[in-house]
This record gives sequence, structure tokens and C-alpha cells, in this order.
Amino acid sequence: MKRVIIFGIFILLIVVGFIGLSSIKTIKDTQTTSSSEDASGDGAASLGMPAEGNKDVPEMVVGDHEGEDYSGGYGEGGEFGREFEGTCPEPLNLETPIDLSLATSVLYPGQIRGGDYKPHGGFRFDNVNDNKISVKIPMNSILSQGGRYIEGGNIQYMFDFIAPCGIQFRFDHLLVLSPKLQEIADKLPEPLVDDSRTYKVDPIDFVSGEEIALEVGHPNNVFVDFGVYDLREKNEASQSSEFIQNYPSDLASHAVCWLDLLSGEDSAIVKSLPGSGQEGKTSEYC
Repeated sequence: MKRVIIFGIFILLIVVGFIGLSSIKTIKDTQTTSSSEDASGDGAASLGMPAEGNKDVPEMVVGDHEGEDYSGGYGEGGEFGREFEGTCPEPLNLETPIDLSLATSVLYPGQIRGGDYKPHGGFRFDNVNDNKISVKIPMNSILSQGGRYIEGGNIQYMFDFIAPCGIQFRFDHLLVLSPKLQEIADKLPEPLVDDSRTYKVDPIDFVSGEEIALEVGHPNNVFVDFGVYDLREKNEASQSSEFIQNYPSDLASHAVCWLDLLSGEDSAIVKSLPGSGQEGKTSEYC
């Protein structure tokens, strides 16, 4: 009788242990799936609860504009209730976002850098003694997305702005923000290492020439990324089947050669600067 009881207890322990291990596996599988979905950057994955320390932040949505239809408005039929308004000036002249006298070279948009295709460009400042580079808005526009992440031990900020007529600007590697933009950045999810996702934020107006950052880049590596995208139509490069196959990003299909959009004098100065990195002045757009 005792042997039967002991044997029964032994069988019960095995069953309980199996159920426990199955539950743990299910939880891990669920966590992995959720993490993968959040990292998709497809413009629809919701974070749900805000990050710890950001209790006052409403539900935020990952939004890298991938796969969105821009015709007529900001994404899904006029995101934020903002339709494209009026027509952009022709020719489109943008205010140069940085002090060109400090720039030493230019990152051209539409080239492979670091093994990845980069539809944006930027500026390098190799002769400065600190990171104090002022960055300004090149055209009246509305803040649409933002993100912060940790890279090289430093917090980096990325923001997207959209002009009412359908021109988008992206700035990345901002280091010290203006008070107005910092107040918005403080409500973003806590920064994670190399997690550069952006999130939809309250649409706030910025005027041409308004300062958004006081410092950029990393210590001893001073640069800022700058991309311009015409959301009204796709660029010529995107008409190539090879481009679509190799660079499927929808945003890359709207990127433009912003060097041509600066004022005549500034455009000439920028084009006279060396191209940064191994790709130099190679560009899908310029």
C-alpha cells in the first residue's frame, strides 16, 4: 500500500513539474513575440503602458511611416487631423539648418553607410572644440514624431517635422535640445541602447529658423543627420525595380536631394564641401 502511495506522489510531482515548465515556456514565448512586434517599426505597434518614469505620457505608438500612404495628408488619411494645406513655394528654398561656416564635410543622402542604406544626409564639424552646434528648423512645420536612445553611452534624440504642404524633415543625433523640445522629449519612453524607434507625439508648431538643438553628436565626434522627404510624390530613384528590391523603405522613396533646396549661395557652399566617408558624394538622389 505504501509503495502505491509513494508511486502516486511521484507521478503527481512529475505532472506538476511538466505543467510548470510549459507555463514558463508559454510566458517566454509571449514576451518574445510582443518584443518582436513592438520592434517592427511598422507604424501600428502600440506600446500600451508608458515607460517607467513617464506616468503622464498617453499611449504612444511606434511610427516610422513605413508602408503608409501619404497622399493628401500625414499618413492614414490625414494623421493628427492635418491634411496637406496649400502648395509648397516654387522653387522650394529651405533655410540652412546649421552654420555652414562650421561644417567641414557633408553626408550625402541616398547612400550606403555602415552597411545600411541611408536616405538622409547630414553635416560633420571636425574643426570645433565642443559639441555646441545650433540646429534650426528650415521651414514652418509641425512636430510629428520623436525618439531618444542611447548610443556610445550618450542619449541621442531624433525628431520628424512636417510642413503643412507635405515636406518632412528628420533630424537625428541631437544631443542638447531647446527647452521647448526638451519638454516634449522628457515625455518619450525611456531611452534604450541602440533602440532608435520613433513615436508619434502631440503636433506642435515650429517656425522657420526656430532653434531646436544647442549641441549635436558625440564627444570628439560632432555631426548631425538631416533628411528631407517630399511626401506628395515618390522620387525618381524609387521608380527603379532594383531600388525597390534593395531599399524597400517607403520613406526612402520620398527622400530628396536637399542640397539643391537650400538658397543659391548656401547650396553652392554645401556642394563645394567634401563628401564624408567612403561613399563621398555618391547619392541615389543628387
